[in-house]
Amino acid sequence: MKVNNKFLNIESKSKKSQIEKEIHEFEDEKSKKIMQLGLSAYDKIRRGNIDESLFGELIYEIKKVDLEIYNRMLDIADIEGHNEHTPICECGYISKNNEKNK
Repeated sequence: MKVNNKFLNIESKSKKSQIEKEIHEFEDEKSKKIMQLGLSAYDKIRRGNIDESLFGELIYEIKKVDLEIYNRMLDIADIEGHNEHTPICECGYISKNNEKNK
């Protein structure tokens, strides 16, 4: 009888582990979808397609971080020898000397 109970216990733990793995996979998928949603919404806010007041303080904080990223990108451009005539996208991308503006 004890062997049978041990087998059921192992089987139960295995099934539980599999279910926990599936839950984790669904949580990862959900996180990716939320990230996509957030990126899409943020892009629309930056383009003026969504009223940013709907998101209040969060947008303000993201803009502060964006500004810090942008300033760091300028620091890198300065280190690399770019000047004020080097095209810089509002997203922070700094074109290379051999790239043309599109």
